[in-house]
Amino acid sequence: MSLTTLIIGLSVLYHSSSANVCPRKWIQSPTNHDKCYLVVSEKKIWFNAEDYCTNAFVGAHLASICSAFENANIMAIVASAKAAPLTGPIWIGLDDIENPGNFQWTDGSNCVYRNWQPGEPNTNSTTQCVSMLATGNGKWIMGNCAAEQYFVCEMVASSSTPAFTGVSRK
Repeated sequence: MSLTTLIIGLSVLYHSSSANVCPRKWIQSPTNHDKCYLVVSEKKIWFNAEDYCTNAFVGAHLASICSAFENANIMAIVASAKAAPLTGPIWIGLDDIENPGNFQWTDGSNCVYRNWQPGEPNTNSTTQCVSMLATGNGKWIMGNCAAEQYFVCEMVASSSTPAFTGVSRK
């Protein structure tokens, strides 16, 4: 066996043994193995949905979407979720609560990608949270944060998955 073959073999072994994994019930992105998603088939208001995500796993938040590719990926994950078919909009982690018209992701991401439905964003005092039409065209709409909707949590996969912190049942 040549030294090159040995090095390649060890490299493959190392990378397969340190592969990123997602916690139980989370779905690993088929295209970006560094991300895990949890499709939640229980409707919650936006604030409780974010709280559910942050309490589900360390570092988790409502999903942040940084590209058209990622938008389509989340649509596919929602469509293939084993939970009951989700209809209507789903909460994502974008809002303009602190400063109307200035949108921020709950995880602090600096993503500039936006996929607004025509006529959006419609910023007024009652629509400050953003939903994705995940079972439709994937466009984003503004919504009343107090409306109950399904949602998707997102976290970074890791070779040493962080500890479970418990899920809030608000």
